[in-house]
Amino acid sequence: MTVLQFNERVYEAIIRRRSIRRYKKEEVDPALQGKILKFKSKIVPLEPENQFDYTIHRVKDRPEGLVEILGLYGKIADCPHFILPLLRGQKHVHEDLGFRMQQLVIYLTELGIATCYIGSAHREEKVREMFDLGEDERITAFILFGYPDERLEARQFEEHIWRNVGARNKKPLEQILFKDTFGNPFPLEELEPRHKKVFEAARNTPSAVNTQPWRFIFKDGKVVYLAVQRGLQYHKKLGAAVGEKYKFCLTDAGIVMGNFMLASRVYGFQGNWELIADEGERKKISSLLALPSNFYLVASSSF
Repeated sequence: MTVLQFNERVYEAIIRRRSIRRYKKEEVDPALQGKILKFKSKIVPLEPENQFDYTIHRVKDRPEGLVEILGLYGKIADCPHFILPLLRGQKHVHEDLGFRMQQLVIYLTELGIATCYIGSAHREEKVREMFDLGEDERITAFILFGYPDERLEARQFEEHIWRNVGARNKKPLEQILFKDTFGNPFPLEELEPRHKKVFEAARNTPSAVNTQPWRFIFKDGKVVYLAVQRGLQYHKKLGAAVGEKYKFCLTDAGIVMGNFMLASRVYGFQGNWELIADEGERKKISSLLALPSNFYLVASSSF
């Protein structure tokens, strides 16, 4: 497998990337679309047994009814393309999809292309039918992409949306990074500068309706544990149950693990994640970390 080149441009893309909802109508150059498709071979897997694939589509050629079921009316303007990311496999589907999609999104950002995640896990069966997908092909989100609309009214609209969803209000590190046990804020002055860069990249990660469900426990200055909050309100009408049923927080966990891995490799660490699959081990570690019952232990990494 070709190894992704990890350099400062990757980190800069992580920090500057924002969800964009206003686009220029012009399509992305076909040669550039070809580069995007070739990037597939460079994406690092979370679960190597799973098979990841994606295709590029023009929005104007979308299947009838797609806009309605995803609730896009009035929210996205003039976006020319979308990516349909798929995972074939059974192991940690949501985490693995999020992990791989985020690498693709950051690559698009490096290319100067704007993106926006549109969650589809709660409509997966309808989406599968629309695109004639197999039962073993899983999809949790689409990726819209194109050139951002730089006109003043478009930028004002984006700023309005970012304020409404709280995208400017990322939790400070003190609220998401703990030392040894949950709830014990890590003194930032004790963080090695490279470690702080990695955690800042994680802090800058997008999440469904900006819930920012992740928490990191940095234990003994070596091991990093990732936990996500369950029972969050992802949908105004359906309440917290819809997020719990469709595991939105686990897709978010995969996305933040992707940013963590990319930033780690920029600054000389591997950033590999080991998913915790055994429930007995999960309970044991959760107890050692004093993890509250509404938080779910996902994985561990190390510097």
